[in-house]
Amino acid sequence: METHIFPLEILSDIFLYSLPNFPDQVLSLHSAPLVLTQVSREWRALARCIPELWAQIRLPDTENWSDAALASLFAELGTWLRLSRSSLLSIHLATHDPRGYTRYLNVLSVHSRRWKDVHMELAPGHYLPPISLLAVPFLERFTLKAKLSAENAEALKESLRFAPSLHAIDVEWHPGWSLPWPKMTQLAMHADESLPIFDLAQLTSHLSQCNVLSSLKLAAIDYDDFVGTALTAELPQLQVLDAALEDPVVLGSFLRTIAAPQLHTLRLCTRDAVELFSSGNLHIGLREMLSRCSLTLHVFELTSRWVSDGLLIEALRNMPNLSYLSLKSMPLSRATLEALTSRWTHEGKLTSGLCTKLEHLHLRTDDHTPNFPYEQLASLVESRRRVVPDSFHANTPDAPVVARLTSFEMADHDNTLVLRDVAMKDCVGSSTDKMFLGAGNNGALRLSSLNSEERLPDVLDQPRRLHLHRPSDISYVLRPQRTSTFEGTEDAMEHMT
Repeated sequence: METHIFPLEILSDIFLYSLPNFPDQVLSLHSAPLVLTQVSREWRALARCIPELWAQIRLPDTENWSDAALASLFAELGTWLRLSRSSLLSIHLATHDPRGYTRYLNVLSVHSRRWKDVHMELAPGHYLPPISLLAVPFLERFTLKAKLSAENAEALKESLRFAPSLHAIDVEWHPGWSLPWPKMTQLAMHADESLPIFDLAQLTSHLSQCNVLSSLKLAAIDYDDFVGTALTAELPQLQVLDAALEDPVVLGSFLRTIAAPQLHTLRLCTRDAVELFSSGNLHIGLREMLSRCSLTLHVFELTSRWVSDGLLIEALRNMPNLSYLSLKSMPLSRATLEALTSRWTHEGKLTSGLCTKLEHLHLRTDDHTPNFPYEQLASLVESRRRVVPDSFHANTPDAPVVARLTSFEMADHDNTLVLRDVAMKDCVGSSTDKMFLGAGNNGALRLSSLNSEERLPDVLDQPRRLHLHRPSDISYVLRPQRTSTFEGTEDAMEHMT
């Protein structure tokens, strides 16, 4: 039988194609490129001659490794780096072992001129080992999840100051970062301890230089001093804003500085804004920011122990194209749920209901609320499921576009209620819809909806009880072939499965 050998160029391309997606696969003998060297002498020789095969590496956590295993690993790492020759390096390192981390850093720092995409992560609360000034002329993406001593912070600041290719960074928050701001596309800074000063004026000045920034993430627990500003940062390409600022006054002041006309996703986290001043400042800041991105915003996530109904409802009113809403930690009032409930006339005209394009609603409460308005919540979900057909109002030019709620989740510490609209996604809801609850993954509960022409599973004929061990002894009942309602019971949940 005649056989043909692949040309080396084609075989090289196949080898490169076999590489796992970076950084999914940790360094292993059972995956490319190491597995390629075990097939034959020819494959081994070829693999060792392709520097690009060795240009990316995810390093293992050495927390429980012996000294002998550690020595073997670093000998292999040295060979790996030599085989990569002059290729730019993508490195992912996450370890809880300070012993291994120090050795990793010593080896990798020698090759800093070839760094391209670097992710380094130490155990929470651990400090980065001492580093010296690094030359990183080709560094494009840099993530460092470790605490920085004052000396390390200064060394890193100077190193990144001369990183002309850097455009994405995730580091500990320090006031004096000097980055190539005009090139930044992704910026994330986090402070796990109180900042000596929150200088909003300096931050706004830096952000004003980020004309191509698409993602901004800030997290700060507290501060000793605050410097405000009346300036505005124009961010014409910002799509994602994630601000976890514990002080609602600071969060409100920060939001006022952001002008992002293309913002798609807004995630906010703050402690409860109970005081009149803090609530008012957050209210004004959110209002001003939304006035610049009202039509482009599609995703809104808010985490807070408490915000006023007026603040939340006004914010939702200014998000007409919202498709995903997540509210976490806060007790939801009847007024907020009422504002989100869709109501229709007999002629099919929508008379009330904010965020008509909402498709996904996720709620999470940290503590059980004895007087939670479950009936109002059920009405909200039901009203969002039963969307009036387009044909009812096709001749009304000014009729709003209305989307069907396709997913709903409500969770607390103990269980999750998950509603998924699958089979009825393209159908109009009616009183003949057949729905049933079943147990989903990880103890979650799932609502399935079936077209009336489909046969319900035989198990639906015999409902059974599912004990949720919920401290509040509150559960929900969904009855098929009629308007969905949630009702409290003594100790369990009746559901169809």
